Amino acid sequence: MKKVKLTISCLSQLLLLLCIISPLQELSAQDIPDQNLKEVIISATRQEQIPDSIGRSIILITKKQIEENQYRTLGDVLSSQSGISTIGSYMNPGMSNSLFMRGTNSNHTVIMIDGVRITDPSSVNNAGDLSEITLAGIEKIEIVKGTSSSLHGSSAIGGVINLITDRSNKKEGINTDVLLQAMVFGESSSEINTNLGLGYKFKNGFYVDGRYNQIKSNGIDATVDTVSDPNAYKKRDLDDYMHRDMIAGAGFSSKKFNVNLRVKKTLREVDLDKRAYTDDDNYKLEFDRNLLTYGLAYNDKKWKLSLNGGYTSMNREAIDDSSKIDEQGNFDQTFVKDNYDGTNIHQEIQIDHKRLFWNVIAGGTYDKETMSARNYIYANSQFGLYEATSDLDSLNLNTNSIAVFSRLELDGKLFSSALDGLVLAIGGRSTQHSEFGNNLTYEINPSYKLNKESILFMNIASGYNSPSLYQLYAPENYYTSAITRGNPDLDPETSLNFEFGFRKVNDGNRINVSIHRTAIKNTIEYVYLWDKLTSIENLGNDWMRDDYRGDAYINAGETVVHGIDVSIQHELNNRLTAEVALSLIEGNTEYKASDNNSDHTQGNHVQLFSNGSFLTQDIQIQGLTRRPSTGRISLNYTFSKSLNMRMDVKMVGSRNDIYYDSNLGPFGALSQTAIATYTLLDLSGRYKINDHIYAGFKLGNLTDEKYSEIRGFSTLGRTISLSLKYALAKS
Repeated sequence: MKKVKLTISCLSQLLLLLCIISPLQELSAQDIPDQNLKEVIISATRQEQIPDSIGRSIILITKKQIEENQYRTLGDVLSSQSGISTIGSYMNPGMSNSLFMRGTNSNHTVIMIDGVRITDPSSVNNAGDLSEITLAGIEKIEIVKGTSSSLHGSSAIGGVINLITDRSNKKEGINTDVLLQAMVFGESSSEINTNLGLGYKFKNGFYVDGRYNQIKSNGIDATVDTVSDPNAYKKRDLDDYMHRDMIAGAGFSSKKFNVNLRVKKTLREVDLDKRAYTDDDNYKLEFDRNLLTYGLAYNDKKWKLSLNGGYTSMNREAIDDSSKIDEQGNFDQTFVKDNYDGTNIHQEIQIDHKRLFWNVIAGGTYDKETMSARNYIYANSQFGLYEATSDLDSLNLNTNSIAVFSRLELDGKLFSSALDGLVLAIGGRSTQHSEFGNNLTYEINPSYKLNKESILFMNIASGYNSPSLYQLYAPENYYTSAITRGNPDLDPETSLNFEFGFRKVNDGNRINVSIHRTAIKNTIEYVYLWDKLTSIENLGNDWMRDDYRGDAYINAGETVVHGIDVSIQHELNNRLTAEVALSLIEGNTEYKASDNNSDHTQGNHVQLFSNGSFLTQDIQIQGLTRRPSTGRISLNYTFSKSLNMRMDVKMVGSRNDIYYDSNLGPFGALSQTAIATYTLLDLSGRYKINDHIYAGFKLGNLTDEKYSEIRGFSTLGRTISLSLKYALAKS
């Protein structure tokens, strides 16, 4: 293993050296000619490339496709793609929206805006929330499915999603657009979305722009009401939502130079409920994020130097005020206020060098994350008054990492004309993390063009996911021991991904098929700890004895996910196009008794909160939670140059959800329950009134099917939405 790591490290440094210094011997071939690429993707290889030539499972979604399909949210867009499942997209607006790519966890996919990660460093697992990100100002969405840690670092086990904003592609002069969307999704429930953009591009390449986006929702009751007792006191409320984006940017673009600077502020106000099936009329969340991104690039025929990066800060404040509990006007006399802060700094430099039969990239990144939290609780009950506060500011919680990466792509013709069509890409990343030290990842990505239309590809890649700041440093401990919830000895989760795929593109017809397998080791688990001197059978049996020793995060278990993605687009005639997308996912997790590392747990009994099992023997858990197999069939009909309509049938397979089971151990733990399969039928259309005005509609869940995404939470019934867009420039 040491030899393998040494080889990868040497390869990474060698490729970096190749990029920085010019080759001693020039190839006897002409330079790569300039190409006017109308449609390119960057995230898959960190270079601009035509999508159909890339030997990876990729998806490129343009602004035109977003508007023509009448997508309302980022979750809408992503859930329509094969291999991607979003949970929360069809629930009350503002609800947390989680992303699962190829069956991996919600914190195993990198989400970026213009190359800067969008995460919540103050949350438990640092996963992003899709409901925070709107489609305002998005020019295209690049999706790379499968492990990409050698290029994008931590979290890129399931894949990468990069949202590219509409910057230098403006036309000269004034650029203005106005979008109005209105949706009705239940009795007294509606949503209004207003999106205003204004910019100006000068003849010399300079441009400035700004955008304001507001979403206001009068929502539904976010939880399911199961209380049937007519005498029970119920004061259920509707859960409203407000979201605002304010964006400003400036830059300069020419044939060789590109400079941009963009700032974005997001404000959200969300009504929350306590938990599944449990309403709360006085639980509010306020969230704000400040995002700054920048880019500087110089490009000629052979070389490109780019500097990119940004800074993001976020604050999340949740207040759960006292609630009325009976007809007599009594309140539960509890008040909880939680305040969380987080920041993320990302800086990177990259050099690209292109030749006729090979190209190489190399670069380095610096990342730093911080978090803090302040909590206050007040409760007045029959047992007396209770107050408690906690403040993590003084702990100065942070991590940083420095990485170097490189990727070399070789054309088979470099070696022999008989290898025409073969491309081999190899890459590596060496990361030095402030907490767990050095980490190496690699990628081996051969592909072969069978002809101009078809390509076979394979990808073998390792990945990793860093522990969150909370998992590392959470200081809470139980009075019977000094064991903290946070575990600074945590190792990163590591993965190995295998993928084999085929893609064929012929005019408007496309076929994409990929078979994949991902094994994730060192899974970070939340566990209960119990007194090692008491047998498991006797834990909690004596009320005079406190057997509990606290809770903690540990590395335990290996999760294996495998599946197949299929997407087909076929033009039946010059008016009608059919699309089929299918994603089949299966997985299991295996725990071994040897996973019980006693360094942090001090030899105490370890009980997994995720399933209630004790780590005393090998355990295998079948299935994945909230990660279903999915399918979609779509028909798009063009009536004329001005009018097109679309029908989508989306099928979501049965899957497991979690719930708290008090019978699992002394304190209880999570158990699983099946959530039924459901099918949704949507109908949408867009009409071009003239070169500047477009009108659209969407009828969602046309059959008004009753279904569930998360156990105990409501979903949208039949929805009706209308949109009207004005754009000064043609779109």
